[in-house]
Amino acid sequence: MHRNPQLLISRVYLAKGNFALTTGKPNLLHGRASWGMRGLRRAANVLLQGCSWKVGNGDTIKAGRDKWVNGRIPIFSSHIRLTDAKSWKVSHFIKPNHLHWDAGLVRNTFDHMDAKEIMSLELPTGTVMDQLYWTKYKTGHFTMKCGYAFLREAEIKQDFHTGLGQNRFVPFFKLLWALKILPKWKLFIWKIMVDGLPVKKGLGRRGIRLNTSCDLCIDVCEDAQHIFRLCNLAQDVWRSSMLVIFSNFNENLSIQDWILNYIHLFNSVDGKGSDRVVTFIAILWGLWITRNARVFRSENGDIQACHMHVKLAREQHLAFAGKSNVDLGFLHPPELSPVYPPGFDFANIGLGIPTRYDSVIYVDGSWNKIPLRAGMGWIFQQLGNAESRTIGGCDYGLGQSALYVEAMACLRALQWAKDCSLPHIVLYTDSATLVSYLERHIIPEISVRWTIQAIFEIGMNFLSCVINKVHRDQVHLAHFLATRAAKDGLQFVTPVDVRSMIN
Repeated sequence: MHRNPQLLISRVYLAKGNFALTTGKPNLLHGRASWGMRGLRRAANVLLQGCSWKVGNGDTIKAGRDKWVNGRIPIFSSHIRLTDAKSWKVSHFIKPNHLHWDAGLVRNTFDHMDAKEIMSLELPTGTVMDQLYWTKYKTGHFTMKCGYAFLREAEIKQDFHTGLGQNRFVPFFKLLWALKILPKWKLFIWKIMVDGLPVKKGLGRRGIRLNTSCDLCIDVCEDAQHIFRLCNLAQDVWRSSMLVIFSNFNENLSIQDWILNYIHLFNSVDGKGSDRVVTFIAILWGLWITRNARVFRSENGDIQACHMHVKLAREQHLAFAGKSNVDLGFLHPPELSPVYPPGFDFANIGLGIPTRYDSVIYVDGSWNKIPLRAGMGWIFQQLGNAESRTIGGCDYGLGQSALYVEAMACLRALQWAKDCSLPHIVLYTDSATLVSYLERHIIPEISVRWTIQAIFEIGMNFLSCVINKVHRDQVHLAHFLATRAAKDGLQFVTPVDVRSMIN
């Protein structure tokens, strides 16, 4: 509805109020509204909790009320009076003529850590309206998958103190999805943990009329605990396996906790790729296949049949784990090998297609995650010119990610080249992600949206402007300048009239 205002339901909704995802303010749930309208407003309010403001001109965002610093509300310094701060907008902390943060005012107003995070946020180079974005996805766009994850996360937080329900298994599920086992095994274990297997007791609880007794034990109700642990067949299979597990020990322990404990034990002792984890899951799978064959195909379902199913399951796992990377290389190129040959991964953001390369600008960034200090360096070299003096510049500041610093280094180099009136520009960078953004192959992350737009805009000032992905060794001189700028606060720019020297 928010993305498609032309729909009838969207127009009906707008006739009774604004979208919460447009104004950033929760909808009121009282008043004369139908239950359907209240439900839509309530859903919009829930989604609004997962949104944050992307700072543009700052005129829309209340500094002390809205979430605008990496998805949260910043903390004011202790000497700030809240009666004064409640009316401040983010534009109050932006220099209007330079579109930069007012560093002194930010440091004096906010907590030290929040002040650093604020000054590490990017600002647009032009007048841009503030935007709401979805914080649970790096591009800022909402998807059904991340929306469902957001709702599940809220449910987990709600049940955190009680420790009840299936939410306590979330850390185990993360381990389960990371295991290199058959996908059907992962789904199988997950169904056991959430009590989702169609065992007789569960089917009877859902209103299906059937005999809920175990086909082997006769007088015992068949549930997951019985099938995989306490059944006579299960006990014999576990004892005769290479794991030698006495599954009837501590019968009061639930099947979920029993499985969780053993997988955690084997994974912690053996490490990743534990063969005992594979064997443990294969036995569970073999017991389930044997049970189904006995129930649906009236097979014998004895210990020999179960061992055969376990052996077949292990063979399937070995076939799955032994797939050659070469066979699937055309689907999943190895990360260590480049997708493009050297020199072919580039983006042209200039007015025309370059016909020759007379000069190159090497750019690189340096970033420290703890203090958020950033350095940007760029070095100009003309082909065939043995000039020993460094031509280019470097600068320092704060940045929220290594990618943002790389993009800022590229932007600063282009601004320097524009001031030098250079018509043809070739930039070398070691950031493949930055080049892919400029090639428009993927949507940029929300944290660098304004910087990428600024690079495109300034690129239109050149007859040709090519940004090329190269190996990091080729930009080592620019990296040295960027590192010095980040650590020592080094800052310089070669005079603009350097073009007269290189012509």
